Amino acid sequence: MDFHLIIETTQNIIKQYKDYVTGANVAGSFILRALIKKNLKNKIFIISSCNKKDFIKFRTGFSSDYNINHTDFYKLTPQISKITSPVISFFPGLDITRLLNIRNSLGIQMPVIGLVHNISKKKEFNILQSIVKNSTKIDSIICPSKSTKKIIENYCQTLRKTIHLKTKVIPYGINTKKFSPADNKEALRKKHNLPLDKKIVLHLSRINPFSKMDILPLIKNFQEIISRNPDTILIIAGQVHVVNYVNQIMLYVQRKNLSKKILFLPDINHQKREEYYQLSDIFVSLSDNISENFGLTVVEAMACGLPVIISDIASYKELISDGKEGFLIQTISAPVPNYDIYLGTLYERDFGDINIQSTVVNNKETREKLQLLLNNDTLRMQIGQAALKRTHKFYNEDKMIQRYQDHFERMLESSQKSEIKKFPGLRFNNLEQIYSNNVSYEMSYTTVFTLTESGNRSIETRKLPLMFEKHLGMYCHISKILTFLIFKPSSLKDIHNFFNTIDVNELLLNILYLMKHDLIEIV
Repeated sequence: MDFHLIIETTQNIIKQYKDYVTGANVAGSFILRALIKKNLKNKIFIISSCNKKDFIKFRTGFSSDYNINHTDFYKLTPQISKITSPVISFFPGLDITRLLNIRNSLGIQMPVIGLVHNISKKKEFNILQSIVKNSTKIDSIICPSKSTKKIIENYCQTLRKTIHLKTKVIPYGINTKKFSPADNKEALRKKHNLPLDKKIVLHLSRINPFSKMDILPLIKNFQEIISRNPDTILIIAGQVHVVNYVNQIMLYVQRKNLSKKILFLPDINHQKREEYYQLSDIFVSLSDNISENFGLTVVEAMACGLPVIISDIASYKELISDGKEGFLIQTISAPVPNYDIYLGTLYERDFGDINIQSTVVNNKETREKLQLLLNNDTLRMQIGQAALKRTHKFYNEDKMIQRYQDHFERMLESSQKSEIKKFPGLRFNNLEQIYSNNVSYEMSYTTVFTLTESGNRSIETRKLPLMFEKHLGMYCHISKILTFLIFKPSSLKDIHNFFNTIDVNELLLNILYLMKHDLIEIV
Protein backbone atom coordinates (compact mmCIF):
# COMPACT_ATOMS: atom_id res chain seq x y z
CA MET A 1 0.00 0.00 0.00
CA ASP A 2 1.32 3.46 -0.92
CA PHE A 3 1.03 6.13 1.76
CA HIS A 4 2.81 9.05 3.41
CA LEU A 5 4.45 8.21 6.74
CA ILE A 6 4.94 10.90 9.39
CA ILE A 7 7.23 9.94 12.29
CA GLU A 8 7.73 12.17 15.31
CA THR A 9 10.88 11.38 17.27
CA THR A 10 13.29 12.83 19.82
CA GLN A 11 16.61 14.44 18.93
CA ASN A 12 18.42 11.88 21.12
CA ILE A 13 17.26 9.08 18.84
CA ILE A 14 18.18 11.07 15.72
CA LYS A 15 21.62 11.93 17.10
CA GLN A 16 22.01 8.48 18.67
CA TYR A 17 24.00 9.61 21.67
CA LYS A 18 25.65 6.45 23.00
CA ASP A 19 25.03 7.55 26.58
CA TYR A 20 21.34 8.17 26.03
CA VAL A 21 20.16 5.52 23.59
CA THR A 22 19.48 2.90 26.24
CA GLY A 23 16.46 1.01 27.53
CA ALA A 24 13.28 2.04 25.70
CA ASN A 25 15.30 4.31 23.41
CA VAL A 26 17.13 1.24 22.04
CA ALA A 27 13.81 -0.12 20.81
CA GLY A 28 12.60 3.30 19.63
CA SER A 29 15.81 3.96 17.69
CA PHE A 30 15.72 0.58 15.97
CA ILE A 31 11.99 0.79 15.14
CA LEU A 32 12.45 4.26 13.60
CA ARG A 33 15.26 3.15 11.30
CA ALA A 34 13.67 -0.17 10.41
CA LEU A 35 10.34 1.44 9.50
CA ILE A 36 12.10 3.88 7.19
CA LYS A 37 13.90 1.01 5.45
CA LYS A 38 10.58 -0.83 5.13
CA ASN A 39 8.99 2.12 3.34
CA LEU A 40 11.26 2.72 0.37
CA LYS A 41 8.34 3.62 -1.93
CA ASN A 42 6.60 5.97 0.50
CA LYS A 43 7.34 9.61 1.29
CA ILE A 44 8.49 10.00 4.90
CA PHE A 45 8.42 13.10 7.10
CA ILE A 46 10.58 13.04 10.24
CA ILE A 47 9.46 15.51 12.94
CA SER A 48 12.39 16.34 15.19
CA SER A 49 13.88 19.32 16.98
CA CYS A 50 17.39 18.27 15.91
CA ASN A 51 19.42 20.73 13.84
CA LYS A 52 20.14 20.45 10.13
CA LYS A 53 23.64 19.04 10.63
CA ASP A 54 22.41 16.20 12.84
CA PHE A 55 19.61 15.32 10.44
CA ILE A 56 22.00 15.21 7.46
CA LYS A 57 24.19 12.82 9.44
CA PHE A 58 21.12 10.69 10.26
CA ARG A 59 20.07 10.80 6.60
CA THR A 60 23.40 9.33 5.44
CA GLY A 61 22.29 6.04 6.98
CA PHE A 62 19.89 5.58 4.07
CA SER A 63 20.43 5.53 0.33
CA SER A 64 19.29 8.43 -1.88
CA ASP A 65 16.41 6.23 -3.07
CA TYR A 66 14.55 7.01 0.15
CA ASN A 67 12.29 10.08 0.18
CA ILE A 68 13.03 11.30 3.73
CA ASN A 69 12.18 14.87 4.74
CA HIS A 70 13.02 16.74 7.94
CA THR A 71 10.22 18.89 9.32
CA ASP A 72 8.78 20.28 12.55
CA PHE A 73 5.28 20.95 13.84
CA TYR A 74 5.48 24.55 12.65
CA LYS A 75 5.95 23.48 9.02
CA LEU A 76 3.91 20.29 9.20
CA THR A 77 0.42 21.85 9.05
CA PRO A 78 0.76 23.29 5.52
CA GLN A 79 2.66 20.16 4.40
CA ILE A 80 -0.12 17.80 5.51
CA SER A 81 -2.78 20.06 4.00
CA LYS A 82 -1.27 19.48 0.53
CA ILE A 83 -1.13 15.67 0.81
CA THR A 84 -3.80 13.89 -1.22
CA SER A 85 -2.75 10.25 -0.74
CA PRO A 86 -3.34 8.28 2.51
CA VAL A 87 -1.22 9.42 5.45
CA ILE A 88 -0.39 7.77 8.78
CA SER A 89 1.62 9.08 11.72
CA PHE A 90 3.69 7.38 14.39
CA PHE A 91 5.62 8.31 17.53
CA PRO A 92 7.86 5.66 19.16
CA GLY A 93 6.62 6.72 22.59
CA LEU A 94 3.39 7.26 24.50
CA ASP A 95 2.87 11.01 24.05
CA ILE A 96 1.05 11.21 20.71
CA THR A 97 -0.81 14.32 21.92
CA ARG A 98 0.83 16.66 19.39
CA LEU A 99 0.08 14.37 16.45
CA LEU A 100 -3.53 13.97 17.62
CA ASN A 101 -3.92 17.74 17.97
CA ILE A 102 -2.63 18.51 14.50
CA ARG A 103 -4.80 15.76 12.98
CA ASN A 104 -7.92 16.86 14.85
CA SER A 105 -7.41 20.54 13.98
CA LEU A 106 -7.12 19.71 10.27
CA GLY A 107 -9.89 17.09 10.34
CA ILE A 108 -8.08 14.58 8.14
CA GLN A 109 -8.37 10.78 8.08
CA MET A 110 -4.88 10.23 9.49
CA PRO A 111 -4.42 7.35 11.96
CA VAL A 112 -2.13 8.27 14.85
CA ILE A 113 -0.13 5.42 16.40
CA GLY A 114 2.05 5.48 19.51
CA LEU A 115 4.23 3.02 21.39
CA VAL A 116 4.05 2.71 25.17
CA HIS A 117 7.29 1.82 26.92
CA ASN A 118 6.16 2.21 30.51
CA ILE A 119 3.26 3.49 32.59
CA SER A 120 4.25 4.03 36.20
CA LYS A 121 4.47 7.77 36.76
CA LYS A 122 1.88 10.51 37.26
CA LYS A 123 3.06 12.21 34.06
CA GLU A 124 2.40 9.06 32.02
CA PHE A 125 -1.13 8.66 33.41
CA ASN A 126 -1.84 12.33 32.60
CA ILE A 127 -0.60 11.78 29.04
CA LEU A 128 -2.76 8.66 28.71
CA GLN A 129 -5.82 10.56 29.92
CA SER A 130 -5.20 13.27 27.30
CA ILE A 131 -4.69 10.67 24.57
CA VAL A 132 -7.93 8.88 25.41
CA LYS A 133 -9.81 12.17 25.29
CA ASN A 134 -8.41 13.20 21.90
CA SER A 135 -8.25 9.87 20.04
CA THR A 136 -10.69 8.23 17.63
CA LYS A 137 -11.34 4.69 16.44
CA ILE A 138 -8.59 5.01 13.81
CA ASP A 139 -5.87 5.61 16.46
CA SER A 140 -3.93 3.02 18.43
CA ILE A 141 -1.20 2.44 21.01
CA ILE A 142 1.23 -0.43 20.44
CA CYS A 143 2.08 -2.33 23.64
CA PRO A 144 5.17 -4.55 23.93
CA SER A 145 3.33 -6.96 26.24
CA LYS A 146 -0.13 -8.16 27.26
CA SER A 147 0.59 -6.83 30.73
CA THR A 148 1.08 -3.27 29.43
CA LYS A 149 -2.09 -3.56 27.35
CA LYS A 150 -3.98 -4.63 30.48
CA ILE A 151 -2.65 -1.64 32.45
CA ILE A 152 -4.02 0.70 29.77
CA GLU A 153 -7.37 -1.09 29.63
CA ASN A 154 -7.69 -1.07 33.43
CA TYR A 155 -6.90 2.63 33.57
CA CYS A 156 -9.39 3.44 30.79
CA GLN A 157 -12.13 1.68 32.76
CA THR A 158 -11.54 4.08 35.67
CA LEU A 159 -12.30 7.04 33.35
CA ARG A 160 -15.90 5.83 32.89
CA LYS A 161 -16.31 7.08 29.36
CA THR A 162 -16.47 5.62 25.86
CA ILE A 163 -12.96 4.70 24.80
CA HIS A 164 -12.17 4.78 21.07
CA LEU A 165 -8.41 4.25 21.33
CA LYS A 166 -7.29 0.79 20.22
CA THR A 167 -4.40 -1.19 21.71
CA LYS A 168 -2.22 -3.69 19.86
CA VAL A 169 0.35 -6.07 21.38
CA ILE A 170 3.61 -6.33 19.41
CA PRO A 171 6.55 -7.63 21.49
CA TYR A 172 9.95 -6.03 21.01
CA GLY A 173 12.35 -7.85 18.73
CA ILE A 174 16.13 -8.03 18.87
CA ASN A 175 19.00 -8.60 16.47
CA THR A 176 19.50 -12.35 16.83
CA LYS A 177 22.72 -12.18 14.78
CA LYS A 178 24.30 -9.76 17.23
CA PHE A 179 22.80 -11.43 20.29
CA SER A 180 23.84 -15.05 19.80
CA PRO A 181 25.89 -17.67 21.69
CA ALA A 182 29.63 -17.03 21.95
CA ASP A 183 32.00 -18.59 19.42
CA ASN A 184 34.71 -18.53 22.08
CA LYS A 185 33.61 -17.84 25.67
CA GLU A 186 37.14 -18.32 26.97
CA ALA A 187 38.53 -15.59 24.69
CA LEU A 188 35.84 -13.15 25.83
CA ARG A 189 36.63 -13.78 29.48
CA LYS A 190 40.32 -13.16 28.81
CA LYS A 191 39.44 -9.95 26.97
CA HIS A 192 37.50 -8.65 29.98
CA ASN A 193 39.96 -9.99 32.59
CA LEU A 194 37.45 -12.43 34.07
CA PRO A 195 38.32 -15.88 35.50
CA LEU A 196 38.10 -18.86 33.14
CA ASP A 197 37.33 -21.45 35.83
CA LYS A 198 34.33 -19.77 37.50
CA LYS A 199 30.62 -19.94 36.81
CA ILE A 200 29.36 -16.42 36.09
CA VAL A 201 25.88 -15.20 37.00
CA LEU A 202 25.04 -11.93 35.22
CA HIS A 203 22.62 -9.15 36.04
CA LEU A 204 22.67 -6.42 33.35
CA SER A 205 20.39 -3.40 33.60
CA ARG A 206 20.26 0.29 34.40
CA ILE A 207 20.91 0.42 38.14
CA ASN A 208 18.08 2.43 39.63
CA PRO A 209 16.24 1.28 42.79
CA PHE A 210 13.36 3.68 42.10
CA SER A 211 12.42 2.63 38.57
CA LYS A 212 14.15 -0.66 37.71
CA MET A 213 15.06 -2.99 40.62
CA ASP A 214 16.49 -2.99 44.11
CA ILE A 215 19.57 -5.21 43.68
CA LEU A 216 20.29 -5.52 47.42
CA PRO A 217 18.08 -8.64 47.92
CA LEU A 218 19.88 -10.33 44.99
CA ILE A 219 23.26 -9.59 46.61
CA LYS A 220 22.11 -10.95 49.97
CA ASN A 221 20.79 -14.11 48.30
CA PHE A 222 24.08 -14.51 46.49
CA GLN A 223 25.95 -14.49 49.79
CA GLU A 224 24.31 -17.82 50.62
CA ILE A 225 24.95 -19.19 47.12
CA ILE A 226 28.68 -18.44 47.42
CA SER A 227 28.94 -20.35 50.68
CA ARG A 228 27.79 -23.49 48.82
CA ASN A 229 29.28 -22.65 45.41
CA PRO A 230 32.58 -20.85 46.05
CA ASP A 231 33.55 -21.08 42.35
CA THR A 232 30.74 -18.70 41.37
CA ILE A 233 30.81 -14.94 40.82
CA LEU A 234 28.04 -12.41 40.28
CA ILE A 235 28.50 -9.58 37.79
CA ILE A 236 26.26 -6.52 38.11
CA ALA A 237 26.68 -4.49 34.93
CA GLY A 238 24.97 -1.39 33.58
CA GLN A 239 24.65 2.36 33.87
CA VAL A 240 24.40 3.70 37.40
CA HIS A 241 21.50 6.13 37.73
CA VAL A 242 21.66 6.57 41.52
CA VAL A 243 25.31 6.88 42.56
CA ASN A 244 24.77 7.14 46.33
CA TYR A 245 22.71 3.93 46.31
CA VAL A 246 25.42 1.99 44.48
CA ASN A 247 28.16 3.40 46.73
CA GLN A 248 26.30 2.12 49.80
CA ILE A 249 25.87 -1.33 48.26
CA MET A 250 29.52 -1.52 47.25
CA LEU A 251 30.47 -0.59 50.83
CA TYR A 252 28.26 -3.44 52.07
CA VAL A 253 29.97 -5.86 49.63
CA GLN A 254 33.41 -4.75 50.85
CA ARG A 255 32.50 -5.16 54.52
CA LYS A 256 31.27 -8.69 53.83
CA ASN A 257 34.56 -9.50 52.03
CA LEU A 258 32.66 -10.22 48.79
CA SER A 259 34.52 -7.85 46.44
CA LYS A 260 36.11 -10.75 44.54
CA LYS A 261 32.79 -12.58 44.28
CA ILE A 262 30.43 -9.73 43.39
CA LEU A 263 31.78 -7.46 40.65
CA PHE A 264 30.32 -4.10 39.68
CA LEU A 265 30.88 -3.07 36.05
CA PRO A 266 29.12 0.31 35.64
CA ASP A 267 31.07 1.49 32.60
CA ILE A 268 30.51 -1.28 30.08
CA ASN A 269 30.34 -0.39 26.40
CA HIS A 270 26.60 -0.52 25.83
CA GLN A 271 27.11 -1.11 22.12
CA LYS A 272 29.05 -4.28 22.99
CA ARG A 273 26.85 -5.54 25.81
CA GLU A 274 26.26 -8.85 24.00
CA GLU A 275 29.79 -9.87 25.05
CA TYR A 276 28.75 -9.89 28.71
CA TYR A 277 25.88 -12.25 28.00
CA GLN A 278 28.16 -14.45 25.90
CA LEU A 279 30.80 -14.85 28.60
CA SER A 280 28.24 -15.68 31.32
CA ASP A 281 26.49 -18.91 32.36
CA ILE A 282 23.21 -17.72 33.90
CA PHE A 283 21.24 -14.49 33.63
CA VAL A 284 19.20 -13.18 36.56
CA SER A 285 16.77 -10.27 36.69
CA LEU A 286 14.48 -10.07 39.71
CA SER A 287 12.50 -6.99 38.70
CA ASP A 288 10.28 -5.70 41.50
CA ASN A 289 8.64 -2.91 39.49
CA ILE A 290 4.90 -3.66 39.08
CA SER A 291 4.85 -1.68 35.81
CA GLU A 292 7.65 -3.70 34.14
CA ASN A 293 6.60 -3.54 30.48
CA PHE A 294 8.80 -6.08 28.70
CA GLY A 295 12.32 -7.18 29.65
CA LEU A 296 14.65 -6.42 26.77
CA THR A 297 17.80 -7.56 28.59
CA VAL A 298 16.09 -10.86 29.46
CA VAL A 299 15.41 -11.55 25.79
CA GLU A 300 18.94 -10.50 24.80
CA ALA A 301 20.35 -12.95 27.35
CA MET A 302 18.08 -15.74 26.07
CA ALA A 303 19.23 -15.08 22.50
CA CYS A 304 22.81 -15.65 23.70
CA GLY A 305 21.80 -19.11 24.95
CA LEU A 306 21.56 -18.28 28.66
CA PRO A 307 19.00 -19.84 30.99
CA VAL A 308 17.24 -17.01 32.83
CA ILE A 309 16.01 -16.65 36.39
CA ILE A 310 13.47 -13.83 36.48
CA SER A 311 10.64 -12.62 38.68
CA ASP A 312 7.12 -13.43 37.52
CA ILE A 313 6.15 -9.76 37.71
CA ALA A 314 4.02 -8.06 35.06
CA SER A 315 5.34 -8.69 31.53
CA TYR A 316 8.24 -10.89 32.66
CA LYS A 317 5.95 -13.89 33.04
CA GLU A 318 5.10 -13.67 29.31
CA LEU A 319 8.73 -14.10 28.24
CA ILE A 320 9.27 -17.75 29.21
CA SER A 321 7.50 -20.94 30.24
CA ASP A 322 8.53 -21.70 33.80
CA GLY A 323 11.04 -24.54 33.88
CA LYS A 324 11.52 -24.63 30.11
CA GLU A 325 13.57 -21.54 29.10
CA GLY A 326 14.31 -20.52 32.66
CA PHE A 327 12.58 -20.09 36.00
CA LEU A 328 9.93 -17.65 37.17
CA ILE A 329 10.31 -16.52 40.78
CA GLN A 330 7.18 -15.72 42.76
CA THR A 331 6.42 -12.06 43.53
CA ILE A 332 4.36 -11.02 46.55
CA SER A 333 2.56 -7.79 47.42
CA ALA A 334 -0.61 -6.56 49.12
CA PRO A 335 -3.10 -3.72 48.63
CA VAL A 336 -1.42 -0.48 49.62
CA PRO A 337 -4.15 1.75 51.16
CA ASN A 338 -2.67 5.10 50.16
CA TYR A 339 -1.29 4.17 46.74
CA ASP A 340 -3.48 6.67 44.89
CA ILE A 341 -2.53 9.44 47.29
CA TYR A 342 1.16 8.56 46.96
CA LEU A 343 1.02 8.76 43.14
CA GLY A 344 -0.70 12.13 43.28
CA THR A 345 1.46 13.74 45.96
CA LEU A 346 4.91 12.16 46.19
CA TYR A 347 7.86 13.05 44.03
CA GLU A 348 8.48 10.56 41.23
CA ARG A 349 11.52 9.07 42.95
CA ASP A 350 9.72 8.63 46.30
CA PHE A 351 6.71 6.97 44.66
CA GLY A 352 9.03 4.63 42.80
CA ASP A 353 10.74 3.75 46.07
CA ILE A 354 7.44 2.80 47.75
CA ASN A 355 6.38 0.88 44.65
CA ILE A 356 9.54 -1.26 44.58
CA GLN A 357 9.86 -1.73 48.35
CA SER A 358 6.24 -2.95 48.42
CA THR A 359 7.00 -5.82 46.03
CA VAL A 360 8.76 -8.91 47.37
CA VAL A 361 10.56 -11.43 45.16
CA ASN A 362 10.58 -14.84 46.86
CA ASN A 363 14.10 -15.15 48.28
CA LYS A 364 13.96 -18.87 49.02
CA GLU A 365 12.89 -19.67 45.43
CA THR A 366 15.64 -17.43 44.06
CA ARG A 367 18.32 -19.36 45.95
CA GLU A 368 16.83 -22.75 45.04
CA LYS A 369 16.72 -22.03 41.29
CA LEU A 370 20.21 -20.52 41.24
CA GLN A 371 21.53 -23.55 43.12
CA LEU A 372 19.77 -25.92 40.73
CA LEU A 373 21.30 -24.37 37.59
CA LEU A 374 24.77 -23.97 39.10
CA ASN A 375 24.90 -27.64 40.14
CA ASN A 376 23.48 -29.17 36.95
CA ASP A 377 25.50 -28.41 33.80
CA THR A 378 23.26 -30.54 31.57
CA LEU A 379 20.07 -28.81 32.73
CA ARG A 380 21.71 -25.40 32.38
CA MET A 381 22.70 -26.14 28.75
CA GLN A 382 19.30 -27.65 27.94
CA ILE A 383 17.35 -24.65 29.28
CA GLY A 384 19.76 -22.24 27.55
CA GLN A 385 19.13 -23.92 24.19
CA ALA A 386 15.36 -23.72 24.73
CA ALA A 387 15.71 -19.99 25.53
CA LEU A 388 17.68 -19.48 22.32
CA LYS A 389 14.97 -21.17 20.22
CA ARG A 390 12.22 -19.13 21.84
CA THR A 391 13.87 -15.80 20.97
CA HIS A 392 14.22 -16.81 17.31
CA LYS A 393 10.57 -17.80 17.22
CA PHE A 394 8.96 -14.87 19.05
CA TYR A 395 11.45 -12.00 19.48
CA ASN A 396 13.16 -11.58 16.11
CA GLU A 397 13.45 -7.92 15.03
CA ASP A 398 12.50 -8.60 11.41
CA LYS A 399 9.25 -10.23 12.50
CA MET A 400 8.56 -7.32 14.84
CA ILE A 401 8.93 -4.72 12.09
CA GLN A 402 6.72 -6.71 9.73
CA ARG A 403 4.05 -6.75 12.47
CA TYR A 404 4.39 -2.95 12.76
CA GLN A 405 4.05 -2.53 8.99
CA ASP A 406 1.01 -4.84 8.88
CA HIS A 407 -0.60 -2.93 11.75
CA PHE A 408 -0.01 0.42 10.01
CA GLU A 409 -1.62 -0.84 6.83
CA ARG A 410 -4.61 -2.31 8.68
CA MET A 411 -5.16 0.99 10.51
CA LEU A 412 -4.97 2.85 7.19
CA GLU A 413 -7.51 0.51 5.62
CA SER A 414 -9.76 0.95 8.64
CA SER A 415 -9.53 4.75 8.38
CA GLN A 416 -10.58 4.65 4.73
CA LYS A 417 -13.55 2.35 5.39
CA SER A 418 -14.95 4.17 8.42
CA GLU A 419 -14.71 7.92 7.92
CA ILE A 420 -14.53 10.06 11.04
CA LYS A 421 -17.10 12.85 10.63
CA LYS A 422 -16.33 14.72 13.83
CA PHE A 423 -12.91 14.88 15.45
CA PRO A 424 -12.31 15.82 19.11
CA GLY A 425 -11.84 19.54 19.68
CA LEU A 426 -8.55 21.11 20.67
CA ARG A 427 -7.79 21.57 24.34
CA PHE A 428 -7.07 25.27 23.79
CA ASN A 429 -9.52 27.34 21.76
CA ASN A 430 -9.68 31.00 20.69
CA LEU A 431 -6.34 32.03 22.20
CA GLU A 432 -6.37 35.09 19.93
CA GLN A 433 -9.60 36.23 21.55
CA ILE A 434 -8.35 35.40 25.05
CA TYR A 435 -5.27 37.61 24.57
CA SER A 436 -6.87 40.16 22.22
CA ASN A 437 -6.52 43.12 24.61
CA ASN A 438 -2.84 42.56 25.37
CA VAL A 439 -1.29 44.43 22.40
CA SER A 440 -2.11 47.95 21.27
CA TYR A 441 -2.17 47.32 17.50
CA GLU A 442 -3.30 44.27 15.58
CA MET A 443 -2.39 43.82 11.90
CA SER A 444 -4.94 42.94 9.27
CA TYR A 445 -5.01 41.56 5.72
CA THR A 446 -4.71 45.12 4.35
CA THR A 447 -1.80 46.28 6.52
CA VAL A 448 1.02 47.62 4.30
CA PHE A 449 4.71 46.83 4.89
CA THR A 450 7.96 48.29 3.61
CA LEU A 451 11.69 47.63 4.10
CA THR A 452 13.54 49.38 6.91
CA GLU A 453 17.09 50.75 6.54
CA SER A 454 18.35 47.52 8.07
CA GLY A 455 16.25 45.54 5.60
CA ASN A 456 17.63 47.46 2.63
CA ARG A 457 21.15 46.93 3.95
CA SER A 458 20.55 43.17 4.19
CA ILE A 459 19.35 43.12 0.57
CA GLU A 460 22.36 45.12 -0.66
CA THR A 461 24.94 43.08 1.25
CA ARG A 462 23.03 39.79 0.85
CA LYS A 463 23.53 39.17 4.56
CA LEU A 464 20.88 38.76 7.20
CA PRO A 465 21.56 40.06 10.72
CA LEU A 466 22.29 37.55 13.48
CA MET A 467 19.51 34.98 13.76
CA PHE A 468 19.25 31.65 15.53
CA GLU A 469 19.58 28.56 13.38
CA LYS A 470 16.27 27.27 14.72
CA HIS A 471 14.50 30.44 13.58
CA LEU A 472 16.03 30.28 10.12
CA GLY A 473 14.50 26.83 9.79
CA MET A 474 11.12 27.93 11.14
CA TYR A 475 10.76 31.20 9.25
CA CYS A 476 11.81 29.94 5.85
CA HIS A 477 10.10 32.64 3.74
CA ILE A 478 11.89 35.72 5.07
CA SER A 479 14.20 36.04 2.05
CA LYS A 480 11.25 35.81 -0.37
CA ILE A 481 9.31 38.50 1.49
CA LEU A 482 12.32 40.84 1.67
CA THR A 483 12.97 40.43 -2.05
CA PHE A 484 9.30 41.07 -2.87
CA LEU A 485 9.29 44.32 -0.86
CA ILE A 486 12.29 45.73 -2.80
CA PHE A 487 9.99 46.95 -5.53
CA LYS A 488 7.30 48.71 -3.50
CA PRO A 489 5.48 48.71 -0.16
CA SER A 490 2.87 45.95 -0.19
CA SER A 491 0.03 44.67 1.95
CA LEU A 492 -0.30 41.20 3.41
CA LYS A 493 -2.97 40.62 0.78
CA ASP A 494 -0.52 41.56 -2.03
CA ILE A 495 2.18 39.30 -0.62
CA HIS A 496 -0.25 36.41 -0.18
CA ASN A 497 -1.62 36.78 -3.71
CA PHE A 498 1.90 36.64 -5.11
CA PHE A 499 3.01 33.68 -3.00
CA ASN A 500 -0.34 31.91 -3.29
CA THR A 501 1.03 28.46 -2.45
CA ILE A 502 2.10 29.64 1.03
CA ASP A 503 -0.49 29.55 3.81
CA VAL A 504 -1.48 33.06 4.93
CA ASN A 505 -0.87 32.24 8.61
CA GLU A 506 2.64 31.07 7.77
CA LEU A 507 3.27 34.32 5.87
CA LEU A 508 1.97 36.34 8.79
CA LEU A 509 4.37 34.67 11.23
CA ASN A 510 7.30 35.33 8.87
CA ILE A 511 6.27 39.00 8.57
CA LEU A 512 6.05 39.41 12.35
CA TYR A 513 9.51 37.88 12.70
CA LEU A 514 10.93 40.30 10.10
CA MET A 515 9.35 43.23 11.95
CA LYS A 516 10.72 42.04 15.28
CA HIS A 517 14.24 42.09 13.86
CA ASP A 518 13.76 45.52 12.25
CA LEU A 519 13.94 44.34 8.64
CA ILE A 520 10.47 45.55 7.65
CA GLU A 521 7.95 47.96 9.18
CA ILE A 522 4.35 49.06 8.81
CA VAL A 523 3.81 52.05 6.53
